[in-house]
Amino acid sequence: MVPRPLFGGNVGRKSRADGLKPGSPEAVAADRTRETERKRAQRATQRATTPPPPLPPSPSAPSPTADSLAPAPGVVAADFGGAGVPVPWQADSLKPLFEQLIEAAEESRVSSFLGKCKEAGLLGKLLKEIEADARFPKAAKLLLCRSLPRLAAKWLNKSGISAEYEDEVACVSAVILIVSNDRKLSARLDQVIAEIKKPAEQAKI
Repeated sequence: MVPRPLFGGNVGRKSRADGLKPGSPEAVAADRTRETERKRAQRATQRATTPPPPLPPSPSAPSPTADSLAPAPGVVAADFGGAGVPVPWQADSLKPLFEQLIEAAEESRVSSFLGKCKEAGLLGKLLKEIEADARFPKAAKLLLCRSLPRLAAKWLNKSGISAEYEDEVACVSAVILIVSNDRKLSARLDQVIAEIKKPAEQAKI
């Protein structure tokens, strides 16, 4: 057997990728740091992929009376389907909506950056690189698509809003996106019109 000191404690004679001396305090500390980061990333992935726990079953309601059938002050019975219990939201039903919202937000972000680049006179390959960089990172986009529907379902259920208003929520979200896009387009058109009018006004002077 070759004495360990001849190879700095590295019997297999294999060097480390990080250049540290095997078995040294620095190498041990680096290994511990990497293992800690690996476990932290593993826990984060498990949290992102683990579905939320199912909603607890509603308790059996007592026999309705004239007083119990009357809606509480400020609450309309129709808000809960007339039964007094809201229809629970499910993350799967909200997923398509949030996927569309995320796509719209990404396209708005890209359009904003490209508009600034064109104003600066950037063209060709640089413009394409900026367009690619302006898009959401794939990992972040995937996490948003997974977590946002679950978060929305959780807080909508806590707020007592019934899932029977799913179409209303979708319509309001669509209107907000349309209004936001119209404002950006209007501002862009105003800028183009101002640039067209500027030479004519200078010619008059």
